[in-house]
Amino acid sequence: MMSDLVTKNHKKHLVWILTVRGFGSEINNLIYAINYAKQNNLSIGVISTYWNFRYNEGLNDYFKIEEYKDPKISKLLFLYKGFINPLTYAFRKNRFSELTKQALELFIGKSKEKNIFKENLLSYSFKRMKKLLGVESELMFEVFDDIRLFNFHQRNLDREAFILQMNEILLDFWKFNTETSQAIEDKKQKLNLESLVNYAVFHIRRGDKVAAATMEDRPYEVEEYVEKLSVLNPSIKTIFLMTDDYKVFLELKEKFPNYQIHTLSDPISTGHDQDTFNKSSPESKRKHGIDLLTELEIARNGEIFIGSRGSNIFRLVEYFKITGCHDLSDNSNEL
Repeated sequence: MMSDLVTKNHKKHLVWILTVRGFGSEINNLIYAINYAKQNNLSIGVISTYWNFRYNEGLNDYFKIEEYKDPKISKLLFLYKGFINPLTYAFRKNRFSELTKQALELFIGKSKEKNIFKENLLSYSFKRMKKLLGVESELMFEVFDDIRLFNFHQRNLDREAFILQMNEILLDFWKFNTETSQAIEDKKQKLNLESLVNYAVFHIRRGDKVAAATMEDRPYEVEEYVEKLSVLNPSIKTIFLMTDDYKVFLELKEKFPNYQIHTLSDPISTGHDQDTFNKSSPESKRKHGIDLLTELEIARNGEIFIGSRGSNIFRLVEYFKITGCHDLSDNSNEL
């Protein structure tokens, strides 16, 4: 468990803070941070009070986990969320940036923090506030890029060994609390999904990740998934569909009536939008969270998983399954 990593034997302490990215991104980055801490002799704690999937307290809404608590860090995060972040976003506008830099350099002088400020006003403000409050732990905001780069290099050195490392960390962390376990089982029984065997899982996105405005990944046609499955194992005729758009489910059923297709997608779903989700009610977040965790439990136990490695959910399932995940994008660079 996460609390097992927080020991007094380590010289330095890292505090990982869950924020407002997508679920797969937040969990993947958390296990990357644990990997970084383990291999660099750091203790690690996690704070999830600002996590967007939280409906009450944080990670322990779903998992058996001990939240890290530090009054100084809590105050710093309160100031960061309420004042520093909104203020610096306003001053990031082009018409303010140069003037702001020139004015505040009078106060900064030749200190080491001058370069940090020039690169990012938010970093400067955050570090100054951290120093004033006497926070000694390294926080996620300060080492995020270093942790990503560390794991990226490890992955490139030996992809198979890296996936095994992620699997070990993920399985140690992924322990549901009693309420979550029961909710997942109830969900599967209600939809007759508890007895699924010899099935493939398709992960098909139609929301903000493939929207024309962002184009983080291309839309994949349902035919591509079925064609891939036919090559991998033509005997599988049962599909569990993970999608954020119910029309994908209808399209699959219409075009491939010889397959038995299951989904948890809501008939009103028209594509995931992260900003909209972040503003949703606690009740809505809990429903979405339980649905996603149920999907992930089904996905990790499927014979075959087909999706795009451009998705954090794909990589999360790959860390669970180790083998049997097939990428339609041929994208080997994403972490």
